[in-house]
Amino acid sequence: MPHRKNSKKKESREIQGMIIDDNFLELAPPIFEPELYKQIRNMSEIKEFCKNFWEWNKYVPWLVYADSQPHKELMAQLTSLMRDKVGDSCADFGCGYGEFLTHLLQLGECTIRKYFAIDLDWQALAAIPGNLRKTSYRGKRVYFIHTAAMFKSDLRTESVDSVISSLGALMYAWAWFDKNGKQVASNREAFVKGLRDVYRILKPGGYLGISAPLPNPDWRKIRNQSLKHLVFHEFSLKKIWETIWYGTKAVRYSRFMNGLEKEGKAHYLSPQEWKQYLEDVGFKIETIEVDCFAGQGVIVIARKK
Repeated sequence: MPHRKNSKKKESREIQGMIIDDNFLELAPPIFEPELYKQIRNMSEIKEFCKNFWEWNKYVPWLVYADSQPHKELMAQLTSLMRDKVGDSCADFGCGYGEFLTHLLQLGECTIRKYFAIDLDWQALAAIPGNLRKTSYRGKRVYFIHTAAMFKSDLRTESVDSVISSLGALMYAWAWFDKNGKQVASNREAFVKGLRDVYRILKPGGYLGISAPLPNPDWRKIRNQSLKHLVFHEFSLKKIWETIWYGTKAVRYSRFMNGLEKEGKAHYLSPQEWKQYLEDVGFKIETIEVDCFAGQGVIVIARKK
């Protein structure tokens, strides 16, 4: 099992996984929570950040996931580009409800046998087994990790074939803590440390797949493209009403994300900036696509040398 050992402690908690099967009476997935995360999440600034993110998750994922055509297209592009690169083991930072894996499985045969689901929303993690039971992933293993990308991962060095961050945790790595819980970096410096940790856990030749908003994204365009798609392709009065009503709420709550970007806590980068940061860490850029997410997003595929 991937875990870190500490000789100074009597024992070290393991990241316990579960095999996805047809047992609908499974009580709960074994969610691993690093001790360091338990410590830092009680810090006032981290607590406020997590609280705001929960509010975001309550209202906004409808806009960027669910029935959002721009997100469906974004995920389709990312999974198509990563389909033959994910390997046997994949760590998904900011996995949400496991959207990347479920979309990947829709493409057909999937090579992933060990999926590390990483998110700061434990309720999203708890929903993943039920979602995967509806797919062909049965008989394979999932590890659930409740944490933020703000300190060295519990995954071992060179332990995974691929890392995914689809509108996910890596672009919100705005603080970095050492093993004692002391903050040692913030904003872009913390972001770079997060990228270096991803580089550490990847096997040589492993791939990183990222999707993220471009700088200063216009969330209204995402809502409006969803509405346009519904009107001309999936005409449904119910869905059109939901798009207008909930989409407007989501746009309002997205001001929180725009505020994070201005504070240096959300790393919405240009394609050139992604290229520079990843190459500085040691990655080789394989693909950069910008015609996605209603013109508000970027996809980057990079390989560990």
